[in-house]
Amino acid sequence: MKRYLSFVITYFALSASFSAQAACNVEPQYDFLYKQVESDERSMLNFYYHSLCRPGKVQLSEISLPRNASAQSTALYYFGLLNLKKYEGIAIDTPPDLVQFGQQAGIDWITAEAKLNKAIKLLESDQLSEGELLLHETVILAREIGYKRLLARAYRWLGNIKMQHSNIKASLNYYKMAFALVNEIGDDFQATMTLNNIATVYMQSEEWKQANINIKRALKLYQTNQYDNSLFEAILYANSSAIYFATGDHEQAATYMRLALQEADKTGSNRIKFSTLSNMSQLYSSVGRPTEALDMAQRCLDLSKQSSESPVMLATCYDSFSTAYLAQENYDQTIAYAHKSLDILAVSESQETAWELQLLANLVNAYEKQGNYQQALNYMKQSALLKQDFNRQTYNEEIISEKGALERTLNKREVELLEATNALQAAKLEEQRSKNILYTALFIFISYFAARVFLRLKRSNSELKQQNHTDLLTGAYNRRYLEQWIKQETLITSDVLVSVLDIDHFKSFNDQHGHDIGDMVLKETVQVLQGQLRKQDQLIRWGGEEFILLIPLDGHENVAGILERLRGCIESHHYAYGSQQFNVTISLGAKVCTGQILSKNWDENFAQIDAALYRAKSAGRNRYQIAV
Repeated sequence: MKRYLSFVITYFALSASFSAQAACNVEPQYDFLYKQVESDERSMLNFYYHSLCRPGKVQLSEISLPRNASAQSTALYYFGLLNLKKYEGIAIDTPPDLVQFGQQAGIDWITAEAKLNKAIKLLESDQLSEGELLLHETVILAREIGYKRLLARAYRWLGNIKMQHSNIKASLNYYKMAFALVNEIGDDFQATMTLNNIATVYMQSEEWKQANINIKRALKLYQTNQYDNSLFEAILYANSSAIYFATGDHEQAATYMRLALQEADKTGSNRIKFSTLSNMSQLYSSVGRPTEALDMAQRCLDLSKQSSESPVMLATCYDSFSTAYLAQENYDQTIAYAHKSLDILAVSESQETAWELQLLANLVNAYEKQGNYQQALNYMKQSALLKQDFNRQTYNEEIISEKGALERTLNKREVELLEATNALQAAKLEEQRSKNILYTALFIFISYFAARVFLRLKRSNSELKQQNHTDLLTGAYNRRYLEQWIKQETLITSDVLVSVLDIDHFKSFNDQHGHDIGDMVLKETVQVLQGQLRKQDQLIRWGGEEFILLIPLDGHENVAGILERLRGCIESHHYAYGSQQFNVTISLGAKVCTGQILSKNWDENFAQIDAALYRAKSAGRNRYQIAV
């Protein structure tokens, strides 16, 4: 049923059917716009909020702009229409230039919101630099006027840009800032999408358990508030599908992808339509259904002919064709479409590293299947360099372990390709005996190269055996060791004192004295603590300045005494760097558990211990708290 822009609304009629707070769950005292508009303008404010949170429920036949409307009502009306166009695909007339409108009216929030909309449009056209510049202008303006809701949205989009540049650390920081703001003002709607964004960070680094936790939180929050936004639903369902697929639940992955496709078709965003069609095609390819995969890829390509989206969207279609043809064992077409997609990405402002890696993997597989091992080896080396750069940007403390795993995989694959090349050369040697000397020399060269690879692999494995479980900076154990320890403790029934400790005010200390001195403090703190521990006690660097202690108990130890001794030894220790002297303190949260309980309910117990640490900090730091 079509919706028409025909009737003038009255305040009474709209306020009777809409409630701004019910739409987006923000109380008036935290609602910036509610404080800006006059009482007779709040009907249009309610329409604007519904265009964000429940655009699927809006009946445009009941809404139009009154004559002699104020500048704020006019802006809210057009912002609402733009939301309906994007989220629900409703056709609207071209609105005025709202940036210019806001500047002429002298109303900063209108200018800021219009700049955000303009920046998003630039980003969707792959003009990332211009879009990012405009977003920073939006951030400055929103911060100056105290428009926290808009500031959070701008942070989310800045995080999205950093994700497109594969800068995981920066994107997560922006998402964290956005979530802090929406949590402060009680904006559940923006919290939904911020949780989704955080989930994508974990998806990028393939931490699927944590990604699943955050996407489920987002869906629960969305459904609890009964929001109705087709674009947001399509994104949530698509990411849920990707997580289920990565964890091997292909049936659930297909179900959620069909839901995503269904919702994407309702929107006015070709970008999400491209994405869902491409993802559906990739899913069909991965489960051995190339015919359906090619059909989805063709639908993606047909859509590109009807729209003027960024060429990057066309690259998603080509990528789908490449993967589908690989599943169909049509390697010439696999290679052709992979190159088409890579050519587009090469001139794009985006740095879609994970995407490029997948395309390079298609090329490696296709050339290997064709027996062109040299080309396969070339693209594998290109992929290795790109993956190493990606790992440096994606991981922090675990980067050494990840690089080691990558090197082992690449070395093994490289040897396999070299062996295949050797077999091919041996076959040719039988056919072309006249070139015996040339092939013999080549065989010796390849054998020598393979031997070097094997020796390097052996040496790397020996080094990585130690590095894999040790934090390189401090010499303490790392997270990977903790995961192994927890699994091994399932048979231990004795008590274990688990403590999370944090160096007080470490960030300020680092900012004041520099990272070199900060690193010295971390290393020396570990040395001091290890001097207080027994052989069976474990000290693990959890992250940054935070450590975990695992101390087995025999039933006679004084837990409070242990914690006080550890706290006191750090407080009394004098740190020295050159001529400078420092003192630091630590705060500790702790709990006594059995090995079996830790193994089965680590996350729950860790959360309790972390909460105890937070209480110790809140109580003034340099102390301990024991969770009950």
